[in-house]
Amino acid sequence: ALNPDVILKHDTIKTLYNYYMDNNIGVIGSKILNIDGTFQLSSRREFPYIRNILPLIINSRKKYNYLDFNINIAQEVDTVSGCCMLFSRKIYDKVNGFDEQFFLYFEDTDFCLRVKKKGYKVLYYPKSEAFHYKYGSRNINNYLFIKFEFYKSFIRFTKKYLNTKF
Repeated sequence: ALNPDVILKHDTIKTLYNYYMDNNIGVIGSKILNIDGTFQLSSRREFPYIRNILPLIINSRKKYNYLDFNINIAQEVDTVSGCCMLFSRKIYDKVNGFDEQFFLYFEDTDFCLRVKKKGYKVLYYPKSEAFHYKYGSRNINNYLFIKFEFYKSFIRFTKKYLNTKF
């Protein structure tokens, strides 16, 4: 999966693909960078348990975004950014693809959760890097719409998995 607002380094796909093929992984995601080269926190995230979302709401992203872990070390995570992630057609078919109920946001989280429930790993792989124009399509005219869609998707995700242990 690749968003249209992503710029790949020359070897991003090859690096992801080679590591993916050499290991038993369900989904692999790149280290995502802002256009200025800084690390984008959404590169890797925990599933949005209440214990992780509550601090996020009060602007503490430490737990939810794995900030206790080195950004330059590959690690198994709950979910990676959907703006640049790789998986096989076999994995896609096993989880019945992306849930189209998620118009914006949480579709990657939902997909990774279902992949993990099938027994596969989700891996953050920082040797592969991509630049993401996060909020590149957001402007003054659609800001509220996009915020609304974020919270609508979060509520949809929460309802979908309310009685499920992640």
